[in-house]
Amino acid sequence: MIVAIVLAAGLSSRLGYPKQLLNLGEQFANKRLIEVVVDQVLASEVDRVLVVLGHQAQQIRELLQDKELSLIFNSEYRAGLSSSVKAGIEFIKEEETLEGILFLPGDLPYINTAIINKLLRVFLEEKTLILVPEYKGRRGNPTIFNVDLLDELSRVSGDKGGRELIAKYDSQVKTVKVDSPAIHFDIDRAEDYQRLLEEGMNYD
Repeated sequence: MIVAIVLAAGLSSRLGYPKQLLNLGEQFANKRLIEVVVDQVLASEVDRVLVVLGHQAQQIRELLQDKELSLIFNSEYRAGLSSSVKAGIEFIKEEETLEGILFLPGDLPYINTAIINKLLRVFLEEKTLILVPEYKGRRGNPTIFNVDLLDELSRVSGDKGGRELIAKYDSQVKTVKVDSPAIHFDIDRAEDYQRLLEEGMNYD
């Protein structure tokens, strides 16, 4: 079983507005950012979807309440990304059939099911320790971690999430080439959001 954990608890401090609630305009049928991301994950071949909430949790919960997923509240969300990683791990650690965990930040609007499914298939075929997508020589998201790293994931700290484990096990990281810059485009600042609205990028 592969579980997807969507990380959507952040404060969006650089944006100044909860990015999860941004309306992405007509290109995305006027859906909110978190809806767009979650819908793509749900349409993929993952076995289960969790969404970790924190800042503005109630509003996000209302947007997602009718979808087939589990919502987790991370009470320590102000401590950074790693607190959400740990909250997700705590929720699934007893799953006996767990093989891997796919982590996806909730601010990548162009990640689609084709990208997710490609990563899942490679991971299940090769059972690598860590798997990351790569576009034009640069790594991106989402990332899949083998269940063998569950304990170490539960001990990550700060705002790095799983990046410290990727650095630690760099020689065992499997990269999968994808044909889309979607793995790099996140909405972190107002300029990113404006660019999305104005350019209407097509990363399919």
